[in-house]
Amino acid sequence: MASLDTLQATDQIDGGAGADTFNMSVSKDFSGFTVGTGFLKNVETVNVTNGALSTAYSFSGRGVTGVETYNVSGPVNLSGLSSTTPVVNFSNLAGTAAANRNMSVGFDQEAVAGTADKFTIGLNAVGTAPLTSTGQPQGWVALTTTGVENLTLAVTGTSYASLATGTGAVKNLTV
Repeated sequence: MASLDTLQATDQIDGGAGADTFNMSVSKDFSGFTVGTGFLKNVETVNVTNGALSTAYSFSGRGVTGVETYNVSGPVNLSGLSSTTPVVNFSNLAGTAAANRNMSVGFDQEAVAGTADKFTIGLNAVGTAPLTSTGQPQGWVALTTTGVENLTLAVTGTSYASLATGTGAVKNLTV
């Protein structure tokens, strides 16, 4: 059987000058690039797609620098991001199984070491109605991020989501 792995921990991807986009479809977890060997740098937009809505996967940003925007389609958790600068946009989470609607964005400790970290999450028509008898959307998406003090939610379309901030709770929320 042929391997589904195209992206390897030792790959070296340098977008160089200009506006670059890296597209990847995930069918398993990616634990990041090998320190000192692999990297993804100078690529401004990273599109991560999980078409298998029945399984959530993880993408580690270890060894990734220079990203301005992550566009995440389907259930994919991000971890090990080296900066709070990139905007993370979530979409295509309406049809996912209930267990796969818990999305998280995690950062390296250095990325959230300060007391005024800023981060933006975009939601594009995530989660679904109808409501339960208690008013809770049945298809809501739970978002978790930690260590960020200033969080902006940029919402387009109707979205159903809850926010958990863990340690270093959000002090300022802008919607």
